[in-house]
Amino acid sequence: SNILNNNRVSDIVYLEMSSNNILSNNKVAGEDYNYAGILLEFSSYNNTLRNNTILDNNHGIKLESSTYNTLDNNTIINSSVHGIFLDADYNKLNNNTIINSASSGIVIYDSTHNMLDNNTVLSNGIGIYFNLDSSNNTLTNNTVSDNGDGISLNFHSDNNELIGNTISNN
Repeated sequence: SNILNNNRVSDIVYLEMSSNNILSNNKVAGEDYNYAGILLEFSSYNNTLRNNTILDNNHGIKLESSTYNTLDNNTIINSSVHGIFLDADYNKLNNNTIINSASSGIVIYDSTHNMLDNNTVLSNGIGIYFNLDSSNNTLTNNTVSDNGDGISLNFHSDNNELIGNTISNN
């Protein structure tokens, strides 16, 4: 395990097959829109991403085939594609703020059993986008406002629970 705390990064933070890490209080500002501010893939599990600020990347945070991670209190602004992209199961997203992503604030793609609680998703193309068999996810007490579309469920995204969310001006 590693701890990355209080750094300024102008390139990608990349974890591959890396687990039990803590990334906190970092500022990741892309130069010429990096692929992702923070990328976890290929069985990176039990990582905590907390209090990070991520600016001007294609994807703010992207998780691919990575489970049991916690994203807590991160701020993601001006992603040219997606703020947070999950192609992963059993992750927790709590108290994150995603603003001004061109495509979607949060994408849940072919993913199950993720929990999204108290996130704020503002001024994105789509606020929260479920796509391709994304099932059994839970969204609780999120604020989704001023997006092109609020919450969109597509292509066999079934059995998701949406409880107590505020969805307005989309």
